[in-house]
Parts: sequence; structure tokens; C-alpha cells
Amino acid sequence: MDYQDRQRALETVSAAGTAGSPQAKVVTGLRASLDVTEKSMVAKLESYISSLHGSGVPEAAMSGIEKEMARQVPRVVAGPAEFEKAREKVKAVDGLHNLMAFEIMNFVDGSRTALAIYEAVKAESLYAGEDYYGNVTPGKADQYLKNLEQAGLIRFR
Repeated sequence: MDYQDRQRALETVSAAGTAGSPQAKVVTGLRASLDVTEKSMVAKLESYISSLHGSGVPEAAMSGIEKEMARQVPRVVAGPAEFEKAREKVKAVDGLHNLMAFEIMNFVDGSRTALAIYEAVKAESLYAGEDYYGNVTPGKADQYLKNLEQAGLIRFR
């Protein structure tokens, strides 16, 4: 579970509670603590890298497709019955493991960008290893999302 997953879990818990309740105050405190912890860890990592290389962490340059994906937020538009029918129309992407394609669809929630979905699925594939799940690339993830849109399952906003 990464930082964003923990943050979403706390958001979910806080949405279920009553504002101003003792439980809501605990969740608010946990969210603030998580933010402070993340900032502290990032600062320590940057300090460590700086001590090794004499400079801070360089910003990674995004590719053109990553920039495009960062602006796209897919959301599911098909209901359960339509979803079952349209799912059969989704074209596979060469080199994208079926389970990774399934995970791309699972991450579509109307709030994550296409880039965030790619990054989450890439992390899953790396966890098990490319020998098992293959190489998930921005191009493959982007194409699969476009295939989902063509099949009528999702729309980009």
C-alpha cells in the first residue's frame, strides 16, 4: 500500500463518519500525520541523494504520451449489463498481459488520470516481474484505455 492508497483509505473512512465526531477528529489527525511523514521522508531521501551526487533529485521528464495521459481522466460509463456485453468488444493490445489489461480497467474510477493508472499497473507488473506479467508501457496502457473507450465502457473527461 503506497501513500496515495493510504490517503484514499483515510478519505473513505472519513466520508463514512459524521463531521465533528471523535472518530472524524482521529481520521483528520491521521491524515495530517501521513502528510507530515511523507514530506519528511521525501526530504530525507533528497538529502541523501544530494550527499551522494552533490545536487538534488532531478525531475524526470515526461514523454509526450505521458503528458497526454496526465491530462486524461477516464470514467466508467457502462452499467453492469452493458459492461458485460461491451467487454467482449474490447480489443487486446499486443504484448499487454491479460491480467494487466484487467487491472487497467479496475483502476478506472473517474478520479485517477490515465498516467496514474499506468503507473499503478506498471508497479504491479514490476512487483511480480516482467517475466510473469510482461512489460507494461505507457503506450500499451494508453492504447488499452482507448480500446475500452471504443467499446463504450469508458469516457475521458
